[in-house]
Amino acid sequence: MGSGCACQSSQENDASDRIRLHRQGNLTFYIHERLVSGKGCKKTPAWQTTMTREEIDMKIKEFWETRVEGNPLIWQALQQACVEPDADKAEGLLKAYNLTLSNGFMQQSYDERGYRYDLPPFVINPAVKYGEVRVITRAPAQVKGENMDLVFRTAGISDCKICVKSDESVKIVKEKFRENAKVQKDVRLFFNGKELKDENLIGQYNLPSGMVVQVFLKA
Repeated sequence: MGSGCACQSSQENDASDRIRLHRQGNLTFYIHERLVSGKGCKKTPAWQTTMTREEIDMKIKEFWETRVEGNPLIWQALQQACVEPDADKAEGLLKAYNLTLSNGFMQQSYDERGYRYDLPPFVINPAVKYGEVRVITRAPAQVKGENMDLVFRTAGISDCKICVKSDESVKIVKEKFRENAKVQKDVRLFFNGKELKDENLIGQYNLPSGMVVQVFLKA
């Protein structure tokens, strides 16, 4: 996961492991009741999802951006602890903010005023299994011309967010990027390491709205 945390999954009780469905807002994932990920204060139940790693990264970003209750500084400390790969350093960071960890784990903690901070497993540890990425998922006839907000990212240029139609060709989308980013060179577009071909419709690719498309400028 984008948190960069190392996943330490205990497989000792794998034969008797049970998986249950869990919902966090609009995200559904599966909890392994007898498997553990992480070390020290970062231990959580192991979890898996049918979503791709990139989609989960977006959910993590959304989680941190929507924390409006409690102390903002505490939320920042919790976020820093989540991306800290060393569990001892993560715990030290939280103790510096006088947080009390429930049962010694950061998944639930309390500040000095008694306010509780709950973290879902997916922001602390990576999944033991993600959904597979399918580059092309729909035939042209299945594309309905819906709006898609895509973020185009390339070295040396600020991210460019563009609204495109799902029934537009990749070639047209490239032209829109060049116009918005004021780029003269020809470009190549990539998603999940696969190049998007000019002749295909952008809506044929597995690109949820808000997804990042990598842009490479041709020499």
